[in-house]
Amino acid sequence: PPPPATTPSVSLSEKRAGVAPVQEVRRLESDAVGGQFRLTWGETLTSKGTAYPTPLNYNASVADVQAAINTLAGANTATVTQTTPGTWTITWNTPGPIDTKLTAKADATNPLQRGLLTTTTLVTGVAPVQEVRKIWTDAAGGKITLSYNGKTIDLTPATAAADLSLEQKFQSEFGFEVSLGGSIGGRFFTGTGTADDPWVITFKKPEPMPAIAIDGVAIANEPYAIQRVTVDGKAGGFTLTYNSQTTGFFA
Repeated sequence: PPPPATTPSVSLSEKRAGVAPVQEVRRLESDAVGGQFRLTWGETLTSKGTAYPTPLNYNASVADVQAAINTLAGANTATVTQTTPGTWTITWNTPGPIDTKLTAKADATNPLQRGLLTTTTLVTGVAPVQEVRKIWTDAAGGKITLSYNGKTIDLTPATAAADLSLEQKFQSEFGFEVSLGGSIGGRFFTGTGTADDPWVITFKKPEPMPAIAIDGVAIANEPYAIQRVTVDGKAGGFTLTYNSQTTGFFA
């Protein structure tokens, strides 16, 4: 006899939370009325870092300050703006934390006059992270319906791994750009839909994603699933149809 039927399971879980990118912002400020200052990149307790070779005037232009920073920082380019004289706002162009220290000091030969020079971090940068979710089921047939914001997508266990139209459905129905497959914890998953090899959905936009529900589950642990059919007729017969195949006539 066949083994007892079991109740199939389905799981949708977050494996890596999405993080929206944030550009780091620093402020360089001076209330001096004359003199010059120098910028240094990468100064630590054990290193003097790299100094910009040309001193900057106490009232240096945005272009001069930006050129100095971008020369020192290399790939970590920044955009400098100014709304108040003596205050330069530095926004790093690439999101993420800027771990290297930018130091501003009065020039030794022509020091600042009657004023101080300070650097402050206004916003700490945050690197972007794409959210990753996984779906798996131990069912052998049927379908899973994902729902979000009143729209639905059907996921068929047998074909989900190869169904590239799912990417299009996530965009057209849910408004999310995604890619199928990917790695979790350093292991690559091709996505056969099992607990050991789940379908992996990577959201392309780096930010926290809203909840997506699983509902309308209609899956079965074939071939040993049991479904009861009740007939209350007094005469005649019936047939059974599944997967486009029909049985003979039952009297």
